[in-house]
Amino acid sequence: MHGDHAWLSAIRTVHVIGAGLNEDRPANRSFHDMREHGYRMVPVHPRDAGSSILGRPIMPHPWSSGDPEMFVLFLSPQIVLKEVRKWVIASRNIPFLWLQPGAESEEVRELLDSASLDYSAGKCWVTTSKGEGIVCDDPIPSLP
Repeated sequence: MHGDHAWLSAIRTVHVIGAGLNEDRPANRSFHDMREHGYRMVPVHPRDAGSSILGRPIMPHPWSSGDPEMFVLFLSPQIVLKEVRKWVIASRNIPFLWLQPGAESEEVRELLDSASLDYSAGKCWVTTSKGEGIVCDDPIPSLP
């Protein structure tokens, strides 16, 4: 049924880091692809903050909207390193990190391991969720 990813059903809020206004980018498309799965998806993109994707306001940083449960990172490995280092130095409570394909590198994995952070790398969150039929167990009401 859900394979190794059944725990994803318990997540309610997913911060999609790198989700901006460019509709050709996978981070933006994830909102369209996952819209019926019941998650409260929060787009995070500093440059596009203040705008919205499918009615969801784009936040300037991941902690702009309460306590995050999971980050899905659509970023380059260099930006992942920079951001995670900032979060660790600031003693942020970093949730589960889902590194989309292309966001991971050996250096990123070493940093995450040394900081004892939970993460997934090398698999697409959207493809995994859709392929395993995973939906939020406690969905939020659908937005128009």
